[in-house]
Amino acid sequence: MRKILLITLILFIYVPSFGQKRVKKIVIQEDGYGYHVEHKPNRDVLTHEGLIFKITPVSGEELNALFQKERNLSGLFDYSYFNRSRETYLLSKGGVNRKKSNTESLLGGISWLIENNKISQEEGKELIKQMTIMDTALGVNLTQISHYQAYPNNPFFIDNRYLSVFRVQISNDSDSEVIFNNQIKIETGNFLLEPFSSEYLMEMLNHTNSLNQGKALILNKYNLPKTITIPPHTKIEKLIAVNPIDYSEEQLKISFVGNPTKFEWHILQKITTHEESYTFHEFDISWNYGKSVSDFGTEINIIKGSNDILFIASDKFFIDEQYLDEKFEIFTLSLYQGSLYYGRTKIKASDFLNDARSIRKPILIFLHVIEE
Repeated sequence: MRKILLITLILFIYVPSFGQKRVKKIVIQEDGYGYHVEHKPNRDVLTHEGLIFKITPVSGEELNALFQKERNLSGLFDYSYFNRSRETYLLSKGGVNRKKSNTESLLGGISWLIENNKISQEEGKELIKQMTIMDTALGVNLTQISHYQAYPNNPFFIDNRYLSVFRVQISNDSDSEVIFNNQIKIETGNFLLEPFSSEYLMEMLNHTNSLNQGKALILNKYNLPKTITIPPHTKIEKLIAVNPIDYSEEQLKISFVGNPTKFEWHILQKITTHEESYTFHEFDISWNYGKSVSDFGTEINIIKGSNDILFIASDKFFIDEQYLDEKFEIFTLSLYQGSLYYGRTKIKASDFLNDARSIRKPILIFLHVIEE
């Protein structure tokens, strides 16, 4: 986890001669920390009332992944996709055609590039990934969910906090049904907690205006009810949740009413700090579209071998000063004035600096039109 705290401009002086400017550097100071909690079990398996229980703490990241997968379940036995090319072609021949969106145009361009061996399948996937990151209209980008942002259908994230959640695995190895009454107690410090019922969780979600149908369905499927009947020779999994636990307490215990033996975990906390300074050179960058040069368009760029040391933001090119003499390959797909363009360029930033590295030249990338 990184937090950028300071951005300092060291030098910003323009020299109006043939597009050249004095070198501009940006120093970025990054300070951050990492926090990790580990549950080391002393006992996480118990037998109670003829059933075998295994309880495991579940992280917020695990829950996000679980409920994202749950969201993709459709309930369909069969499904298919058919590209209605005939309809598209005939309507366009008849003059009935709608204007493509930017997204459709870019996706069409990616398909053309792959079919004509201009890019690999992996490069195509990377371009689509960059489009997803760029397209804010798509809403929550699931690949960019942070530690403090839950998947939209996660019902155990309430009031901007993750509840403490545990996975309860229940096994019935007998030849008959066994009824389990959910009388679980969670001990942390001087507090004794009971798992929230689905009704109470939905009430809290509703109170914070965050209840939706997806969360209600997930609670019905996953949250452990007050009473549950376990069929013979069956193993099931449910979840239980309580208010966020204070992990400064070194011991965590869970017990069943009437059973003196308890689940026990030893809590370990690990905190790491990060402090580092980076110096980037800034260059102006523009694109040559054949008949015109512009620094404005819808460009998607793949930078190979960058590893957070090279960035393109609008009409600016930033590179870590330690890598000025390294060569990088940039592939660009651009939508400009209604046409699609592409280009593959190898760049070494030091080629755009004078011998004394005090003057910088603009970077120009040449693109080729995609003929439809």
